[in-house]
Amino acid sequence: MPTRWTVLTARALCAVAGLVTYTHLTHGNGAGATLSFVACLAAGAVAWVENRRPATMSKPNRKRFRLSQIREAQANKTGRVIEVETDDGAVYEIDAPGFWPDEATELMGKGREVDLATVLLGGKEKYAAFKASGGRAQDVALAISAFQDDQGVTEGESTASSAS
Repeated sequence: MPTRWTVLTARALCAVAGLVTYTHLTHGNGAGATLSFVACLAAGAVAWVENRRPATMSKPNRKRFRLSQIREAQANKTGRVIEVETDDGAVYEIDAPGFWPDEATELMGKGREVDLATVLLGGKEKYAAFKASGGRAQDVALAISAFQDDQGVTEGESTASSAS
């Protein structure tokens, strides 16, 4: 794609060639005038062609999002973890939706709630302790649902959606 500089150069050549053509015509040098006139036509054609090509512009209003900033903003808005307290007073942390590892996301909706709860609680040992404290895999799902209700998220939406 020719640059703007190419277009300006072609226009300048056309102007110079036109001046030379005018000078030769007024002073009677026909051969030089014809050559200059051809140069002017060529430069003018180049300039016209350059202006007819669609310009490729960057999108000035397009915004680039940095993942670390998005994650930080979401963590500030909703929190990064959900704290769950069992009846015996033990507190467990579950990653909030949006902060789940891919492994948990892949398990979602596949009827593998125990595996999902194990991943979200941080591994087999933590799930075993959660279970020993009276927790169940479905309690993790209930905690996530309560978190989403608290955030104003309806079914089918992510926590990134606003309630307004």
